[in-house]
Amino acid sequence: MAQIAFAAVSAFAQVRAGQSENMYYQAKAQDEEIAAKSESLKFKKQAVQQLVKMQEVMAATVARAAAGGVNALSGSALNLQNYAAKEGRKDFITAIDSSLVSQSMGDYQADNYRRAGKRAKQTAYLSAFATLGQGYVKQQDLGYGNTNTTGMS
Repeated sequence: MAQIAFAAVSAFAQVRAGQSENMYYQAKAQDEEIAAKSESLKFKKQAVQQLVKMQEVMAATVARAAAGGVNALSGSALNLQNYAAKEGRKDFITAIDSSLVSQSMGDYQADNYRRAGKRAKQTAYLSAFATLGQGYVKQQDLGYGNTNTTGMS
């Protein structure tokens, strides 16, 4: 009878360990989501800064042209503004893309952690079941539960 009791205690410990490991992975998944959101926000802030920089460059171009008595909305002044807008858009789009990629990668990693936790929990239950089965087999090998007391088969 002791074999089954020991197997039950061991199985219980395996289940609790699996549950703890699952909780660990769930917490890591949450941490990863927070880190990804933070990284994504950094890139979004960078994107906004690129737009502000683009506006400043374009405004400076218009001001310099106007100060020099040149039509700011034609010729080389307009070409400089168009170039600043083109470069600003590229930088803005790159920052937004980086934001999306960092968020997606964080979500992907968080999902991996969640799956790992679920697998750890499932594995613990299977191991616990196997431990109980082994305890039962050992008990039978020792002769417990055998109703034949004559020793003859």
